[in-house]
This record gives sequence, structure tokens and C-alpha cells, in this order.
Amino acid sequence: MTARSTYAPLTGEQRRNYRLTVANGSLVMMGFTFIAFDSILAGLAYDLTGSTLCVGLLVTGASIGWLWPQMLVGNRIECRERKMPIYRATVSVRLGAMVVMLAAILFLSAMPRTLYAAILVCAIVMSSAGGVCSIPFMDIVAKAIPADHRSMVFAWRRLLGGLLGFLAGLLAARVLADDSSVAYPYNYAVLVGGGLVGMSLAYHAFLQIREPIEPVERRPRPFRDFLRGGFALFREDRDFRLLYLFRLFHSLGLMSQILLVPFVMDVFDAHVKTTGLFAAAMALASGLSSMVWGRISKRFGEVWTFRVATALLVLTPLSMLAMAVLAESDGTRDWISAHYLWVCLILLALYTGGRCGTDMANMVYLMSMAPSEKRPLYMAMMNTLSAPLVLFPTLAGGLVTLTSYAATFALSCIALVIALGVASRMGHRRM
Repeated sequence: MTARSTYAPLTGEQRRNYRLTVANGSLVMMGFTFIAFDSILAGLAYDLTGSTLCVGLLVTGASIGWLWPQMLVGNRIECRERKMPIYRATVSVRLGAMVVMLAAILFLSAMPRTLYAAILVCAIVMSSAGGVCSIPFMDIVAKAIPADHRSMVFAWRRLLGGLLGFLAGLLAARVLADDSSVAYPYNYAVLVGGGLVGMSLAYHAFLQIREPIEPVERRPRPFRDFLRGGFALFREDRDFRLLYLFRLFHSLGLMSQILLVPFVMDVFDAHVKTTGLFAAAMALASGLSSMVWGRISKRFGEVWTFRVATALLVLTPLSMLAMAVLAESDGTRDWISAHYLWVCLILLALYTGGRCGTDMANMVYLMSMAPSEKRPLYMAMMNTLSAPLVLFPTLAGGLVTLTSYAATFALSCIALVIALGVASRMGHRRM
């Protein structure tokens, strides 16, 4: 590793944008902890359907919408000097979908399959609107925050958001407990309402940023030319190719994480209230680890963050594989059943810490490799082609049905080792 040189200080306007961006991310993390798709709503989905495939479909639906619209709107956004109006419109759609989800929980609780379908549709709408707003968001952040300070912006977002999310997760665990004064379905309605408040405040904070203006092409390129330019990136930019390959194997490796809740409920008779504790642990681990990843990225670059974080991520499916194998023995299964909560909290901390590092590096690395005039193209192409990768959680649910938990966890281990090899070939980029 070689350390980098010192960086120029922020101006007054840049400091203001820095703080508002941090506030936005912190409140978004808190809001999403209340409705965490991979823990709280995964537990609800499993209770409603009893199907790991439906759990995987929910997580996939919550992810795929984030990616599929970006290529369709990227060339339209690319030619706009001001991206904030697009951001404002799309976050309004996201909040509207949350209101519908809240109403569905209140009025459809007697029809579990219908309620599951409503939650799934709301998740897809929320994430689709998020996919559109991510392009203006990333462009605004890239213009408002100098490249040398971006890694620490995302680190602070994760740290403060992790602490707020930890408190939100503890509240969620209390609301979902058997002796809670809030009965079903009002307990889940309280959590969705908390998420709605948190995200409303988050979006309001980001809308206060004064968006810098940079030169753009006045006319949108024909979609065919935009698409051709996107595919040309694979031919011309080696690191762009490697980043996509990393995302491919990284996503395949992480598919097992959404199975942890069904796994412990199936094998160790875990209670649904533990999903709140899981969400709290994930938020706290994300927050505390973010400053480590931010310092590594700032001092040594995002490539080293990819490498160290991926090495850490391998430990999670490896440990889950060990649990699945050991659970075949009655004596061992009884011991794990008595201590599964602490084992799972440690695993989720490892997973979330590593995932925090790769997520931060993904955002900053992609933002930094793209020339300013091609930033929407880089973002749209990478994220659109990553859309099929979010089918892996559904694949994981199907693999468990066809094979076993152990086989699915083993496949995740292999994929993450390959992702680590890809990360070792990436070059340092900063624009």
C-alpha cells in the first residue's frame, strides 16, 4: 500500500453541501432500518407465505427496480444542467409508495397473500423511483463534493446513519416482541410510519443543496447512440470491465445473506422479534465500520477497500456453511439453538461491515472513474447491466428448495473468492 498526499480544504459552500449530504444519508439509513427488506420485511414475508422463494423475490424486487430504469432515462438526464428537479419528483414517488405500503398493512392484514403482493409491488415502485433518482443524486454529489473528500462523505453518512439505524432497530425489536403493547398489524404499521418520517426528513435535507452547474450537451443523444457509447466503455475502459465482473461475483456471493433469517427460523426456531435485533446489529456494524473504510479509501484508494472488504465478506457464508453442516448433528444443533442469536449477530456484523466497504468503494470508484461529461453514461450503463445480478437472491431461495442451505452457502463462498481475485486486478482511478 502507498499513502496519498494531503488534500485541499473545502470552501464554505462545499462544507454546507458536505453536511447536507451527510444528513441525507444518515436519515435515509435510519428510515430504511425500520423497513429493512433483508431482515424485518423478510421476516414478515416469511410469516405471510412460509416460502424462502417469496423472501428472495421480495429482496430481488426491492433491488432490481433500482437498476433497470437507469439506461432508459440516462440520456435524458445527461443533457440537463440542473438535476435537482428530477431528484425531487422521484423521491416524491418513493414516499408515495411507502404511504401505500402503510395502508396495505393496516387494511389487508387478514389476507396474507394479498398483503405480501402489495408489499412486493410497493418495494418495486420504491426501488424503481430510487433507480431514476440515483443518477441525479450521484451527479449532484460529484459536482458538489470534491473527489478527494467523497470517501469521507460516505463514511460519515454510514457512521451517523448506523448509529441512528441501531436505535431504530432496537425500537423495531421492541415493537415486534411478543409482550409489545402494539399488536399485529399495527406493529409493522408503526415501523413503516417511522421509515416514512425518516426518509421524508432525509430527502428534505438533500433538496437544500445548491446544485453547481457544469457544461452539458444541450440536446439529448439518440438512445441508440447513448447505448452504443455505453457498450463502448467495456471495450475502451479496462477498469470499467473489471468493476462489472467484480459486481457479478460479489452479488452471487452475497445472495446467501437473505437466507439467514429463514435459515435460523427453520433450523433453530428463531422468533420474528430477532429481525429487529438483526436490523439494529447491521446498522451499528455499518456505521462503525464506515470510518475504517473511509480512511482506507482516502489514504490508499478504493481498490484496497474492495480487496479488504471482500476478504472479510468471505467469512459470512463460510460460517453459515459451517452452521448448516453442524446442524445435522442433534447435539450441535441443540447448542446452536441455545446460542444462535449471538452467532447470527456476529455473522451479520461481519457481513454488514464488509458490505459497507464494498458499497462505499463501488459508489466512489464509479463516480471517480467517469469524466464529468460522461458521468450519467457511466452510472446508467453500469447500473443497468447490473440489474440481472439482483436476481441472485431469488436464485438462492430456489437453490435451497432444490438442494440445501449448505450447497447454497458453499456457492457463495466460491463466488466471493473469485470476486477477491478480480479486485486484485483493478487499477486506481480518481477524477
